[in-house]
Amino acid sequence: MVEIEFAIIIIILIIVFVISLYTKYENRKKLKGLNEYLKTLEKFEIDLDTIKVDGFHWQENIPVDVYDNELKPYNDNFYGRRHNLKGKFHKQKNLTKFKTKLYITVNHLNSEYHYTTSLPTEHTNIRMKFYTQKKTNVYIGKTENEDSNGICFLFDFRFIKNSRNYLFSTKPFFY
Repeated sequence: MVEIEFAIIIIILIIVFVISLYTKYENRKKLKGLNEYLKTLEKFEIDLDTIKVDGFHWQENIPVDVYDNELKPYNDNFYGRRHNLKGKFHKQKNLTKFKTKLYITVNHLNSEYHYTTSLPTEHTNIRMKFYTQKKTNVYIGKTENEDSNGICFLFDFRFIKNSRNYLFSTKPFFY
């Protein structure tokens, strides 16, 4: 009986290990495909000191569970009848949230483009990353959008966090 339970535990551990290896392989494959696509685009570098960084933070009083995970009040299990404490209302807690706005100016082909984007990160961290990185790549893509003269920029901010989510495409606006 003990041998069967031990064999089942070993099989489950092997399955979990194989699944984790497969997800790592898929993520690497996606990243490799993204890098291959970026190699096909024209690129140039911009100085990160030219990007204006504005940050602010605010306090929110939110409901949390025992483990301080934020809860959504409209969730069916907010006051749930489940026996575990995760996901069940525990108390209200003050939480500090951050937002950083980046104002980017790009000079390309005798034209000046102005862009803005937001990051859910504290502005001091962004400024330190910009200070240590100094320059980043901007990739140029083509688009049918008439406002941008057929040009779309892709800013590579993956040095902030190693994630595909930190590649920003642009929608131009003019001051």
